[in-house]
Amino acid sequence: MKPLIIAIAGIVSLGGGALAGAMFNTKPAQNMSVHDATPAPPAQPSRFEYVKFNSQFVVPVQADGQVTALLVTNLQLEVAEGSSEDAFRREPRLRDAFLKILFQMAGEGAFDADMFAPGTQTELRGRLLAAARNIMGPSVNAVLISDFLKQDR
Repeated sequence: MKPLIIAIAGIVSLGGGALAGAMFNTKPAQNMSVHDATPAPPAQPSRFEYVKFNSQFVVPVQADGQVTALLVTNLQLEVAEGSSEDAFRREPRLRDAFLKILFQMAGEGAFDADMFAPGTQTELRGRLLAAARNIMGPSVNAVLISDFLKQDR
């Protein structure tokens, strides 16, 4: 019963994030392909600020149309000093973009086997960073994964 409640909470969070992102979107969405876009070089300031998202990201992992596990992660942004307020204002769009990437990778089977494999982690971090820079520009230096858990059913 507990995994079902977590899955429902994740879906409700996703819907709320998508709705908020749509409400705050001031320009048309760009078709972003991670494979086509090369991330901009990291920001050059000597000091960074860290922006922690207000809630976890919950992603169901499915096989044969059934939820087999839940992926729960906490993410933070490393941004140039003075950019944290901008990140908080854009949190709904950032959450929406990050959830899209997490759902896409879950659908591709990236989290089915060894989700801690270096290749999987590198691809995940690269996609998240490209999405964050697409929304906030080069002020984002890194996307940090502070928790990354998978609860099997």
